[in-house]
Amino acid sequence: RDQPIDALGGGARGRASLISRPCTQSGRRTARAAPPNRRRAGAYVLPFSQLTSLHTFVIMSGDSRDNAGQAGKRRSSWFGGCRPASMAPAMALLSCVLFCLNSELLQALQTHTPAEERRPSPGLNLLLCHLGGLVFAPNFLLSTAYDTPAVSPGADYKTGLSAMLSRRPRLCALLFALLLMGYNYCWLLSAGFLAASVTTALFQTSVGMVYAMSVPLFGEPLTFLRVLGIGLLILGSMLASGVTGDKFHNSAASTGFGAGLAFAFTAAVGVALYQVLFRHLFGQWKHDVRFLAFFGAWISVWHVLVILPLLCLSSWWGFEALVLPRGHLAVGGSLVAAVIASTVNTLSLCIALWGSVMLLPCVSALSVPLMLCLDMGLHHVFPGREELAGQVLIVLGVVLVMDLAAQLVGGRDAGLGQLPETNPRPRQDGPLLQ
Repeated sequence: RDQPIDALGGGARGRASLISRPCTQSGRRTARAAPPNRRRAGAYVLPFSQLTSLHTFVIMSGDSRDNAGQAGKRRSSWFGGCRPASMAPAMALLSCVLFCLNSELLQALQTHTPAEERRPSPGLNLLLCHLGGLVFAPNFLLSTAYDTPAVSPGADYKTGLSAMLSRRPRLCALLFALLLMGYNYCWLLSAGFLAASVTTALFQTSVGMVYAMSVPLFGEPLTFLRVLGIGLLILGSMLASGVTGDKFHNSAASTGFGAGLAFAFTAAVGVALYQVLFRHLFGQWKHDVRFLAFFGAWISVWHVLVILPLLCLSSWWGFEALVLPRGHLAVGGSLVAAVIASTVNTLSLCIALWGSVMLLPCVSALSVPLMLCLDMGLHHVFPGREELAGQVLIVLGVVLVMDLAAQLVGGRDAGLGQLPETNPRPRQDGPLLQ
């Protein structure tokens, strides 16, 4: 008897199939409906075509291990039925706007904080900006759902160190916490030797590094237009930041010019590795939003357990004094800036998995012309011809790298929302992953 069962408890479009059990009376297998009190994932055998309808049920029940192997090409029901890949462009633009607004806030705090108040030290300020994942820590602090080799879907094609790290995300979060803190601190050190605009221009070379690593790792197409777009992005960043003008010559004449260049390029390498490694190691979890919360929580936990003691040791050794904020404006402004920065970091993790591989670095480059718009609107500072030409080159470079012209003209999904496979090699997955 064909009696469909609503495995999701009502309202779901997927229906569980019937149980195939051996019937001793007739000697053949007949179908029997599952009783209502046994409607649990794993309580009965379902065909592969019907297991996909249990996706929402498994996520809501929190059983990520049952959900891990079903993260193939299903349509997710998160966020009102929207696919995560379709939300990546909006998240990228939101992160760019928040980043620029946070920069304006930090600049205002630097210039308008009263003399009797005290701003936090740079290291402590960075630490506060990376603690947003503690919101999810109560749910994942003692969880081992993702920290065993058996629950890493699709990781069978990884070998060596890559396989070890992808199967131990809780330990791997320590590496990413150090990498996140390291490249941000290198940026601050570079800005201490060079003009901030020169450091920003050199930092944009990370776009080319991400593209160079994405070609062999993710199968990104190596085309003339994309290479040209990378060159325009870097050249436009230099022109927009005044690298070819007096700022660069004044920085070159300073005693710490070489150290500033080294720190700026180190920061660029760090941010490129952060984006590429996260996608390469954990791209198989891109359909599991709980994993992003788990990983972000452990990045923040490692900041408290490891990086905070390192800041205390550096203060004790005299490398950088650990200064706590004091005063209403300093404390309130630092907390607001930390919340915004934590939001940007969380969005970056989502964009790194859900968007195309070049989406995050290209949106980071677009922050340069957006900052120019804010300078014109808020501070009435207008660019010269050289800086304006640099802004145009940046936008043109983003169009070429993301292949936006072909997407708009040809109507194909060529960049923003597409989620390419994290490894171009064919995989021998089961039916649930195909």
